[in-house]
Amino acid sequence: VGEHDPTRFLSGGANYLTADEEASGVLDMQAILGPGMFLTVDQAHYGIAGELVEGGQLLAFYNPDSYNSNPEIALSGNNVTILDGDVTPSTIDNTDFGKAESTTPVSKTFTIQNNGIGKLVVKSITISGVNATDFTLVNAPVLPLTIDGGKTLDITVKFSPLSTDTRTAVLNIGSNDLDETNYDIALQGTGIAPEINIQGSGLNIVDGDITPTTVDNTDFGVVQKATSTLKAFVIQNLGTADLKILAINITGNNASEFLKVNAPALPLTIPSGGSQAVIIQFAPQDIGFKTAVLNIASNDANEGSYDFALQGKASQNTGIDATGIFANEITLYPNPSDGIATIEFNSENSSTVNITVTDMLGKDVLSPVAVETGQGKQTISMNTSGLVSGIYFVKVTSNGQSKTIKVSVIH
Repeated sequence: VGEHDPTRFLSGGANYLTADEEASGVLDMQAILGPGMFLTVDQAHYGIAGELVEGGQLLAFYNPDSYNSNPEIALSGNNVTILDGDVTPSTIDNTDFGKAESTTPVSKTFTIQNNGIGKLVVKSITISGVNATDFTLVNAPVLPLTIDGGKTLDITVKFSPLSTDTRTAVLNIGSNDLDETNYDIALQGTGIAPEINIQGSGLNIVDGDITPTTVDNTDFGVVQKATSTLKAFVIQNLGTADLKILAINITGNNASEFLKVNAPALPLTIPSGGSQAVIIQFAPQDIGFKTAVLNIASNDANEGSYDFALQGKASQNTGIDATGIFANEITLYPNPSDGIATIEFNSENSSTVNITVTDMLGKDVLSPVAVETGQGKQTISMNTSGLVSGIYFVKVTSNGQSKTIKVSVIH
């Protein structure tokens, strides 16, 4: 397509148009040639040697008024322009939705703008791509719709990930814009979720476990009635989103004899990779086999109610505690400790006293100590300087009885 040959209009010229020339009329070619462009086919009735058509030419016209009266679509997110065909999602322009959980979706708003004078007709708004079902239009408008020149329309897209990985899709807006009929932009988001896990003595306890064992602290062993023992469990968040602990309950036949010690305030949030210790005390009131169930409620999608069985056995009190070291209070000082701590008690007879020190996971952190004691006031020293700051449990055992004292180590 070129400019018109001016010799066609010169009377007597070699290419002068005769009275029997024909024209097609004005053809709107804006969708092909661009805004403001029109075309006329001018045919001359003479043969062209060697050709199978008659002479003539194509006349291209540019109309600035038409150009300026067309609609012109534009799209923005967070007041930042998003170009048609953009394939680099960014949090700056809302095309990257960031991290989201399936239970707490993230919504982003986009603005369709008509920067032209003519009416912009939006014919379709669709979402396609690999993970299109993760992205949905919120309160989608009825289509087609018209946006006047200089006006805008907001649309909202919601991201509800169906998996814990990077999710992608394409937002397409179809309109009567001449050169951006299909306005496409890439969308992206990352699915995250919490994942609860519980350990006892460093071993995983499966949700629904009904076989208590001393290995993972779910079996508290044999304890004389009217005494007690402590076991620690650790709630871990192995997922990528915050784990929210909603409740920690003990139920079952003997729930009243399994008690929470220094339970954390609820609801409790455990960040990704974090953990929280829970201390359970077995304090039987009468002899026999005792059972209960520990339940931890959280926002984990498939283990929202994490249950496992607890058990312990209460034996008859032999009466030693009336004459042994447990007849009087056992104290540990200083508490908190940062060096040498002293265990003090009064013994009414000679005995062998065994002392163990464990961490929150039930692991031994100091070598066990066995001390032969006589009658009267007794003191046993314990060096905590080699322990990292934290909470520990000192278990004092004598003549088949035991007592556990919690000690804080702060350096």
